[in-house]
Amino acid sequence: SVMIGNPMTIPHLMLSFTDREHMQKEDLAAIKRSGISFRGKGNWPSLEEIVPGYVPVYPDRDSLVELLLVLQQVYIVLEKAKKDASFLQLDSAAVPAFLVRIPTGNGPGFRWKEHLLELDPRWAETSYLVDVSSYSRKALAGLPEASQVLHIELFMLPAPVKEKGNRAYFPFILLMVDSYTGMVISNSVLAPQPDMRSMCESIPQKVVDELLKLGHRPSEIGIRTGLLFELLDELLELAGCTVNLVEEMPEMDEAIASFISHLS
Repeated sequence: SVMIGNPMTIPHLMLSFTDREHMQKEDLAAIKRSGISFRGKGNWPSLEEIVPGYVPVYPDRDSLVELLLVLQQVYIVLEKAKKDASFLQLDSAAVPAFLVRIPTGNGPGFRWKEHLLELDPRWAETSYLVDVSSYSRKALAGLPEASQVLHIELFMLPAPVKEKGNRAYFPFILLMVDSYTGMVISNSVLAPQPDMRSMCESIPQKVVDELLKLGHRPSEIGIRTGLLFELLDELLELAGCTVNLVEEMPEMDEAIASFISHLS
């Protein structure tokens, strides 16, 4: 739950049902204004907006208006799907196509139009700028190689930080561990400020700086997170480091568990 890709790193609105004592004051105020009553444990609706890396908050007006439109369209689609589920997607085409509803026209008089949209694999792609100083690149490439397998991981600490005047966020740890000994070689605290993209784009320079502090190039670097692999693979390979995408890092999991246990 603390790894990249967990719900706190994906932008979304979340509706959950909880007890009254766990509700935000904004939720309670909205319920009071609506005139609708709720009773019983687990029956109170709570709305939260998740901005990647930040503590969830009650949605602002723009998000609530958008949510209302989405829920209205979901209701319409569900009513139609009860009668004919096949209209949701078209499997017979060479490329899978999915139903979307598109607003047409302007102002309060706009209408919704149904459209089958072909799936594009590039929708899931996110590109990042890898900006590392030429001096750092050359310095890393010039280091002697040592017989060491180093594993790198990025994870989120489930302990929010609140700075005066700023929104509370979850700090991230960039961790380097020796795969043979399990020893933590380096740990760096990163903040998702001003946003997650900026934080991610700072990682390549941070990794190179930490490797330069070692005074040698590891013979192999293991990474299991797709995001980190995308950010570091080409950069480190050009500097003479062998980079592998691995599935398991038991020593890394132990190190992460140790970090989190010290929070309690």
